[in-house]
Amino acid sequence: MTTNLNMHFRWFARQLRPLLSAHALSMILIVLSSLMYLVDPLLIKWLIDRVLPKKDFHLLLLVAAGFFGIYVCRLGLSALAGLVSFRTVQDLVFRIRLSILEKMNRLSADYHETTPIGEKLYRMEQDVDQVAELGSSLVPYALQTAFNAIFVVGTMFVLDFKLTCMVLPLVPLFYVFRNYFDSRLREASDSAQRQSSKESSFLQEHLASVIQIQLLHQEKNQTQMFLERAAARVKALNHRNLVEILFRTSYMTIITLGTIAILGYGSYQVFVTFVSAFVTRTSAPTTDPPDCCHLRSQGRPDEDGHPAMDAGHRL
Repeated sequence: MTTNLNMHFRWFARQLRPLLSAHALSMILIVLSSLMYLVDPLLIKWLIDRVLPKKDFHLLLLVAAGFFGIYVCRLGLSALAGLVSFRTVQDLVFRIRLSILEKMNRLSADYHETTPIGEKLYRMEQDVDQVAELGSSLVPYALQTAFNAIFVVGTMFVLDFKLTCMVLPLVPLFYVFRNYFDSRLREASDSAQRQSSKESSFLQEHLASVIQIQLLHQEKNQTQMFLERAAARVKALNHRNLVEILFRTSYMTIITLGTIAILGYGSYQVFVTFVSAFVTRTSAPTTDPPDCCHLRSQGRPDEDGHPAMDAGHRL
């Protein structure tokens, strides 16, 4: 199986070689767009820590302009990356279909007689579209995910080391779920492609010989055969969709647990800091103002040293 995968990767690499410059440009735009996502939290931190306490309206306008500029740059870079990626996919589809057509023209007559037309057409249309789209988007998406992870983890280390250490133990769970669903996703996808190819082949053969089927009164048999193939295709597609949903749900569960851990620990830190400040403020010794009457009485004592005698003497 590993040998087949290596052969497939080498074949696909040969197809991508003429389009490496376009892929490199798309990757650069994706990396720059990923960098834009990190500026928002840093700008919000600066807004909360520096701008709002100073109550500086000019800095507030600068922050608002910064948010707008970041948003525009992020949209522009994402749009350019999508445009370059789409054109690259179309060029790759054209090259792969042309090479398959040239190869089919060189195949023997035995192959064309034994292979249904629908299966060959499905290979040239559906399989080529899926391989080209997946292959062209796989590397950019993988790079975007990797750079986002590196940038976000680095920013988290800079902002709060403890919160980052709480989230890092959840990272191996992504690898565990990936290995668990890898074979299941591959089997479900292969089954769905096989059933779709069978249905397409049947429809091609049926439409090519529909006059003979009518003369032989085989409409009901053909309809029953189509129902069987269509039911098998729908079942395979539903199974693949279920496995994909379970895979996405597992990943989102890990992300949710990490979010809950960050918010919970951050709230705990804020609460502990607030309680400590409140206790410190309430337990500090108070400096009450001295009693004026006491000071006045201490300032002028009578001869006997009793304040009441002095007050009686003045009366």
